[in-house]
Amino acid sequence: MIASAGLVRRARLICRQERVRLDGLGIGGELRLVGGSSMPGLLTYGDVDLLLRVPPPQFGDVTQRLAAAYQPRLHSAWSDSMSLFLVDASVPVELAVTPLGSAQDRHFVRAWELLAARSDLRERYNRLKLESPPAEYATRKGRFFSELVEDASEPPAAR
Repeated sequence: MIASAGLVRRARLICRQERVRLDGLGIGGELRLVGGSSMPGLLTYGDVDLLLRVPPPQFGDVTQRLAAAYQPRLHSAWSDSMSLFLVDASVPVELAVTPLGSAQDRHFVRAWELLAARSDLRERYNRLKLESPPAEYATRKGRFFSELVEDASEPPAAR
């Protein structure tokens, strides 16, 4: 695990390059850099995570087109509001696709907005990475993000 500060620039370049590649495939939507390599102050495994937000009517078509261009990933986690792809195994670069406005889309966007805005949350995220046994990391990370977004959606008086 490494500090993200030295990787953010490279991750942003990868995001721009991937936008060009998607444009070449005729795939629109908003491409965002998310994940541990997206901002300074986080620990990362060195991977780059991208989020492609597409209009809901285009989600199925975009998913099918991406499946022809990229390796589908974690198919068991796919739903009617998320598909996952491996873009580049050498880095690795992974791409999540969500329909704009879906619960999964709002979850991704809100979680990363909160992490960008709050150093205490970045510290909790880093502790989670450092303290989680490998077999429990995915479950703990999922719980962390769910709780993060749920807590942020409560009115201030309810917190």
